[in-house]
Amino acid sequence: MLYVTGPKGRQILQKKKAKDKGFRGVLVLMALLLFAAGWWFVPKVYSLAVAGHQIQYKVVVVKEGDTLWSIAQSQLEEGRDPRKLIYEIRSVNRLQSPIVRPGDFLRVPAAGM
Repeated sequence: MLYVTGPKGRQILQKKKAKDKGFRGVLVLMALLLFAAGWWFVPKVYSLAVAGHQIQYKVVVVKEGDTLWSIAQSQLEEGRDPRKLIYEIRSVNRLQSPIVRPGDFLRVPAAGM
């Protein structure tokens, strides 16, 4: 910040706008890069301690044509009902709707419940 003498001898506070905007841009860029790097290095399987026991999760990348139903069915043994697993996937990933898009990352219980 810079004080400049204005009309009638009063001091006026002026900001160095160009320099501040450039600095903010660098900070925003660094934050975005850190966020992207965090997602890039997410391991494929990780653990989450809940109520004294470990739950293994697998990270699944949604592909074109995938639905929660098809993802759940692919993780379960043949003939098992996927509705409980769909509920768990929605809860863990905080999904407001059952719609998933290609490129989404979903945490899915590795044991298939």
